[in-house]
Amino acid sequence: MSGKLSVQPYTKNCRRIFECADHALIGLSPFNSYFTPQTIKNLVTWAAKHFSAVDVFMPGYEGAHTLTAAGITPQKAVNRIRQANKMLRNPAISALASCGIPDPECRVHTWTQLLNRSSYRNLRELVRASYTTEPVIRHAHRQISQAVVQRVSKTTPTEQQIDEAVGYSIAELPLFLDSPSIFGVSSSVFIYHRSFEIIKFLVNNSSILKVASDQGFTVVMPAEAGEEERTFFSGNDAGMSTHQRSHYTIEGAVQ
Repeated sequence: MSGKLSVQPYTKNCRRIFECADHALIGLSPFNSYFTPQTIKNLVTWAAKHFSAVDVFMPGYEGAHTLTAAGITPQKAVNRIRQANKMLRNPAISALASCGIPDPECRVHTWTQLLNRSSYRNLRELVRASYTTEPVIRHAHRQISQAVVQRVSKTTPTEQQIDEAVGYSIAELPLFLDSPSIFGVSSSVFIYHRSFEIIKFLVNNSSILKVASDQGFTVVMPAEAGEEERTFFSGNDAGMSTHQRSHYTIEGAVQ
């Protein structure tokens, strides 16, 4: 990641929250070759320059569910997720420290650790309840779980395997709904290098799961030379012109 960053808020409201620049929540994924130490450093450095506060998160031991669902023994699954998280956590802490952020170890979180926070815990219970009562939400969770397990096992998972893995997406979704309440900030932008279908569904549909008004989402990725502008917008932004839509290209943001 060098030169230019493509910064693509999902909606007009997401652009507003991005411009407030109160808080960035950077999502990291284990077993994903995109997240090299240099990429993590670049993301954190860029975020620290733009936002007043930065936190980083990654799956906790819930990530082991997808591995056991794919046929890996529980002990091996726990060991693998622990090692994978270490490879994400250490570069993130180092990058936060190099940006002069105090107590960088306290700025890197797992879902398991966030269970100590009542806001996250309550949201997670709400997400689990919606999985039981709302067919559309249930279907979205199962689609996510199927894709994750299939990526690990290289085969189409059974319904039982999906049942075992669904805890992964249930643990993640609270951070999409209301990061401001979880981290005690006025507004927050969730940052990842690609879009999520379930986020686009949440910002476009009414359900038991409501996205907080000050929760934003932004795709941040390297801007390729000559690439066409891409946008991820809700129907609420349909009337916006291409110029008005929330796409930024930031030059020199990353060294």
